[in-house]
Amino acid sequence: MAWRRARDPLQALRDDSSLTSIAENAMGSFQILAGDAELYNEGKYCGDAGECLRGGYTPTDSEGRGQAITIGHAVTFPEGETITDYWIEHEFTHVLQYEAAGAIAFGADYGVEQAWGVVVEHKSKESAYWDQSSERLARHIADDPNCEPGKNPLGHWCENPYTGGE
Repeated sequence: MAWRRARDPLQALRDDSSLTSIAENAMGSFQILAGDAELYNEGKYCGDAGECLRGGYTPTDSEGRGQAITIGHAVTFPEGETITDYWIEHEFTHVLQYEAAGAIAFGADYGVEQAWGVVVEHKSKESAYWDQSSERLARHIADDPNCEPGKNPLGHWCENPYTGGE
């Protein structure tokens, strides 16, 4: 984490002022101390663009598969699931979304969009989750071989088909 912050002090300042640093440190500490998560430094971006953890507390989908949690630059992958480069790229798109919006704004937008899908559009919780714009963008970037979300800590968004630009 110190290397990433030293390499990009402006982003570190933004992360501090948007409370992203506090949120990611709290989540990482909780996952390690309460959930017995361990550092995972394999694959793209882990240990460089953010901290990856394996284990800890993560949600499951309707079929019982573990899902990852991303808060700021801290990504927790579930124990027992294969962590692929695709999955890492997907989660590191969320890291960039946190960098761009900050923890409060991104978290609020994510939660409101999820609630809107369930309450107003009457979607299942899982369907509303996958239909969120941030999840659609993360899948798009992970699917595009020319996009590498963790390559540039300031954000390499590629083409965003959901906003009409980059």
